Amino acid sequence: MLRGGTVPRGPLFWHFPQYQTAAIGPRGAVRDRHWKLIEDYTTGAVLLYDLANDSGEQRDLSSCAPARAAVLQRRLAAWRQQVGARMPTRRDG
Repeated sequence: MLRGGTVPRGPLFWHFPQYQTAAIGPRGAVRDRHWKLIEDYTTGAVLLYDLANDSGEQRDLSSCAPARAAVLQRRLAAWRQQVGARMPTRRDG
């Protein structure tokens, strides 16, 4: 049982290399403290949220904080490489 203090932890990572629905394609995400970045593997688009002020992920801050988004996107890419995450491949026809 943990008593007092906080549990130290680093970033959390998610990797979804398949289509979840027709509208939601392959994605990855990283959460570091109260910041969360979602990367769309099909388009390369990123979404950035400040969960301390927007827990419902309604306001994308990627254009307001591009440097923070870039840092988190690089961290997500490095994690994928470190764990050998398989990226989606396109199957035509």
